[in-house]
Amino acid sequence: MDIFQSYYTLDKGWLDPLPNLDSPQTLVLGFGHADFLTQLEPFNEINRQYPNSVIAGCSTPAGILDNRVEKEGLVISITRFCDTRLSYVAIEKRYEESSAELGNRIALEVKEDSLVAVLTFADGVAVNGSQYMEGIGDIVAGTRAETRASKVVVTGGLAAESGEQTQSWVLKQGRPKKATASAIGF
Repeated sequence: MDIFQSYYTLDKGWLDPLPNLDSPQTLVLGFGHADFLTQLEPFNEINRQYPNSVIAGCSTPAGILDNRVEKEGLVISITRFCDTRLSYVAIEKRYEESSAELGNRIALEVKEDSLVAVLTFADGVAVNGSQYMEGIGDIVAGTRAETRASKVVVTGGLAAESGEQTQSWVLKQGRPKKATASAIGF
């Protein structure tokens, strides 16, 4: 397994150059300030550098890089797995859709026989987290799933805003989007 972390700020760019780790078994996670909803340059670079990789993440009031807390930029973590197969889905919440229904849809799209874990992110402004996780659990790890699937670990978080903002984002196809949820299947 190869692991790399870096940090992007609007005034300085990347702290460290992005390495050549692109593959279908590479997971690129990005966490940044809510303002990155409209600041697309780092995402454009990530998408160019990692066209075959899974790119996911969400807004957060602060990202963690090594032993530091970074509040203004975009923290990325890149992991290239040796044997782990990844699946990915990101969908926008329909206006009339409940958060549980959104969770059901995400789970149905990411679920496979070999699934052992799910990492999910959802827009914390547009989605009720408890209902969303219940919806995922109903399909992936709960009452309607097969016995084997009940051992699937589901984890993740809600995209947050920084307090003065009323927006949050989740990455969909490597771009920040509102009212969106994503899931990575391992």
